[in-house]
Amino acid sequence: PEEEVEAAAQLDVSFATLYSSLLSALARADPPPDGRSLAEPPSPLPFVGLPLPQPHPAASLAAEQRTAASAKEVYRLGAAHAARAKGFLVLDGFVTDHCAILNLETSLLAGLLPFEDHPGRKMAIHKRRAGLLAVPLAQLNEDAYTQLYRQALYDVASIRSEALELKEALLKVSQGDRPFLYAALAPYVQQAVQAHRAFLKRFEVEGRPPDKVDDECRQAYLSSRMALARAHAKLPSSASLCEALEQYQLVAAHIKAHPADGMHAEAQLCAEMTQLLPVRIAHLKREEAAAGQRGP
Repeated sequence: PEEEVEAAAQLDVSFATLYSSLLSALARADPPPDGRSLAEPPSPLPFVGLPLPQPHPAASLAAEQRTAASAKEVYRLGAAHAARAKGFLVLDGFVTDHCAILNLETSLLAGLLPFEDHPGRKMAIHKRRAGLLAVPLAQLNEDAYTQLYRQALYDVASIRSEALELKEALLKVSQGDRPFLYAALAPYVQQAVQAHRAFLKRFEVEGRPPDKVDDECRQAYLSSRMALARAHAKLPSSASLCEALEQYQLVAAHIKAHPADGMHAEAQLCAEMTQLLPVRIAHLKREEAAAGQRGP
């Protein structure tokens, strides 16, 4: 019966969530505070009489070993459950459940990053995560599922920022601080900029940044604008740094107009950048003008 198939799919979601949580725990260096192994539950489960399947034995082994191989095995187990659940909880009919599974799949992939040493494979993981979230963005009606749509936009933007940081670190190791580093970095800056602007556009009022944002969205809004500023600041051109300065000024103005706990670090950074960037921009404009006079 369909009810039983749906119940089985929801159970698969629960197992995928379990493996995602385990994968996150494996990446933490510190053991549980009470000294237990991750493989040991804090107490016997009270519903042992229910006919539920047990987690795969590899999960307990992974909790003991905390190696890259064991992390990949936990990922495979979680991904298999997520894929099976997604086969029934399709986007056309189970929108919220399907998007939750997509988020689970991105979380499982993110859990592999601390165990991956190869830069190319790390970048591939970021691309897969962004690709998963492209599904609801391409198919959902934004007006009908505003929050789900915005969440997907924010998550994609966050992934693009992570990929940008990774690419910058790789280029600095392989090439040093040279002009062609920035040419190679520019496409990743553009991807991050486009993704964050797509998210922030949803808050605009008559094409302008909002004076106020709802409390539940405020942290994401400010975080995205800060990430947009950092992305623009990656490129040493006066135009790019002017864009970064504008974003820092917008964040500073928003925090000043709507003070809130937990924003001290952001406010301090914005204050510093709004003082430093104009000096850097003026210097770059002089260099660019001199270069223009010299010609190619």
